[in-house]
Amino acid sequence: MMYDQKLTRPTFLRKLGHGFLRLKQDTSAATAALFAILLPILIGFGALAIDVGVWSMKSRQAQGAADQAAYSAAVASSAGTNAIIEGRAIAASMGFKDGVGGVTVSVDNPPTSGAFSGVTTYWQVTIRQPQYLGLAALFTAGAPAVVARAVAGSGRGNACVIGLNTTGSAVTFINNTSFYQAECGLYSNSNIDLRNGVTVSSGLYAGDSIILGNTTQITGSMATDQPLFIDPYLGTSGVTPTTMPCIRSAITNGGTYLPGRYCAGLNLKDNAKNTVVNLQPGVYYFQKEFKVGNGFTFRGTDVTIILDFPNTPGAPGQVDFQIGQYNVFDITAPTSGPFSGIALLNTTSVNGSLYKFGINNTVSIQGALYFPNSTLDMNNNLDANRCTQMVALNVELSNNATTKADCPGSGIKGVGGGKIVLVE
Repeated sequence: MMYDQKLTRPTFLRKLGHGFLRLKQDTSAATAALFAILLPILIGFGALAIDVGVWSMKSRQAQGAADQAAYSAAVASSAGTNAIIEGRAIAASMGFKDGVGGVTVSVDNPPTSGAFSGVTTYWQVTIRQPQYLGLAALFTAGAPAVVARAVAGSGRGNACVIGLNTTGSAVTFINNTSFYQAECGLYSNSNIDLRNGVTVSSGLYAGDSIILGNTTQITGSMATDQPLFIDPYLGTSGVTPTTMPCIRSAITNGGTYLPGRYCAGLNLKDNAKNTVVNLQPGVYYFQKEFKVGNGFTFRGTDVTIILDFPNTPGAPGQVDFQIGQYNVFDITAPTSGPFSGIALLNTTSVNGSLYKFGINNTVSIQGALYFPNSTLDMNNNLDANRCTQMVALNVELSNNATTKADCPGSGIKGVGGGKIVLVE
């Protein structure tokens, strides 16, 4: 909340009052004359002090009305009713009716300024009311206007990258990486580190700092020192049900496969008989290993691939996961069920394990890559041409990686859940 012009400080009024008492006690004729001259001025300053008090009270009232109106607008929007009408109605019920007595009540979606500028799941209410100018009109050209602003909403909008680590840099883009997701943000619970020819068109939201290196180009909004971002898939388990039958043969060739528990995992070498792997709808649990050579294509709709293996024994942080070169992952995640929105996940590895894609891979995945305890490294000429969401302890894109698709409406989950909160 603010005023449109600077107001007299109370400290000055106190000093003036002390001077007034000294003049009153002085009995000389010159002092009496001076007192007579200053009396109207003293009265004016007293009137100004009263006006300032009234303006301060009105400012608090306007802020309270803006807070309630923004919250109500967000609730109305989530319920599918008219948020603008609701926001203005709440403001009017608290004494600030749009268009009456010079009052303006603006209800905007998305917010036009602040940390949530452009985030479509948030509503901004701004109340402006001109103030009455009493005897203080003798000393100022015009009355100030009280301005109050509030923002409320659910979650933090669409998220294409979420780095969950609270230390270091949870999101790192380097070496000519391009991220063209104008309506889908990058979120980090620590630093965002962008260096060496990186181009980003989405909003950046960091729990700590945003580090911009050489020739970095940012066209979206940037916000630092943000509150902790909530993992949208928190509680999702990648552990294979113990009652599920074990398919003991590893997948070593292309072909068509059914969902289930593959105890021996997947190991596609360059000499495989068929380079196309067709996955029927369902959940695939791969244990032991997941290794892909060069030039393979994965296809599947309503498919979730779960990598259910921990760290390699005796080698903390290492897992039996390899993705070679020139592979295509054409997979669409399910839109319902316990793995809704998730195409690929691992929750059992710990100690910052590394899941790394090799060079020149095409990740045509509609859905999330979810690695909450590990680093997800998409390396060298990656082409992500659908809505591929990356949620991991650390997310790293490097060396000419490119993402191009906007994600709103694709079924992935945003940051922060659905609880409506007042944020500004």
